[in-house]
Amino acid sequence: MGSKSRRLAMLALLLCCSIIASSCEAVTAQNIPDTGSRPGNNGMQGGNGGRTGR
Repeated sequence: MGSKSRRLAMLALLLCCSIIASSCEAVTAQNIPDTGSRPGNNGMQGGNGGRTGR
């Protein structure tokens, strides 16, 4: 009985890992543009967070 439950646990683990791997692959396959480098984005002016000087 122990080997049957162990086999089922290994199968469930394999299924979980394959689902996680495929979802990560789908996320990296998306073409997400880099929007953080444009000035004035998200209230930030330039690259210094809106601060003009010190």
